[in-house]
Amino acid sequence: MSDDLIRVVIDDAQVKSALDRLLGRSTDMSAPFRQIAGVMGFAVEENFAQEGRPPWIPWAPSTANRRSGGKILQDTGRLAASITTASDALSATMGTNTAYAAIHQFGGQAGRNRAVTIPARPFLALAADDTEEIMDILGRYIGDFG
Repeated sequence: MSDDLIRVVIDDAQVKSALDRLLGRSTDMSAPFRQIAGVMGFAVEENFAQEGRPPWIPWAPSTANRRSGGKILQDTGRLAASITTASDALSATMGTNTAYAAIHQFGGQAGRNRAVTIPARPFLALAADDTEEIMDILGRYIGDFG
């Protein structure tokens, strides 16, 4: 085995120029991340509208008996209304500041003496078509530098 390195040098002005433009764009991804944040926000709206994608576990009969035909996780609308999205040059995020959001997102024990098991109903989630749309945004952005 040799310690020799193989070095490839691209001495093509057009390729170097394209790589320089790509590198410059990668330090400020504000435009695609703004679009991605929009996709994520719409995805969460769809999750609430469709009661999950895939569908959330239905209410327990004891809970369903206390509800008057409302949708799961939408008793008051507070959780859905609390969803925020944000983006900057380096990221796109979505979330909520609602204290009870985590128990609905991840499931777990709740109530007095943690006697109630709440199933996970992930509302901060992307469906396959959302992920595909995000990949298309990135593909257009990366491909649109030439």
